[in-house]
Amino acid sequence: MFTELFVERYRPKKLEDLVLSDEDLNFFTSLKDKKEIPNLLFAGSPGTGKTSLAKIIVNDILKCQYLYINASDENGIDTIRNKVIGFSQTKSFDGGIKIVLLDEADSISLEGSKALRNVIEEYSENTRFIFTCNYLFKIIPALQ
Repeated sequence: MFTELFVERYRPKKLEDLVLSDEDLNFFTSLKDKKEIPNLLFAGSPGTGKTSLAKIIVNDILKCQYLYINASDENGIDTIRNKVIGFSQTKSFDGGIKIVLLDEADSISLEGSKALRNVIEEYSENTRFIFTCNYLFKIIPALQ
């Protein structure tokens, strides 16, 4: 009867579907024209659209290769070593940047966070990171 969750069915798919300030809308719209984008960290209360915005950035704005990891499920150092490093060390098919989207990044273990810092520094040439979290204080300062 139901093939997908209600929240996934009605999740915004385009930037215009989100409620954003003019300043934020201009910033995220400008990412289309840029070859270089920064690493991003979205923090705030649950249900404010952090994950939706991150998915819109990779699917609609940048249209790039990405790796999605729900850090509340996969939060250990093994995930960083096996999945993130494996994805980050290769070039994308189209020569553009690749994105690692870490949802609920405030759940990453301390060891995983330290390893992630090194990965971000080492593969900054072709990989960017987008973090979403509910509690900013749980993200180590080096990643903030």
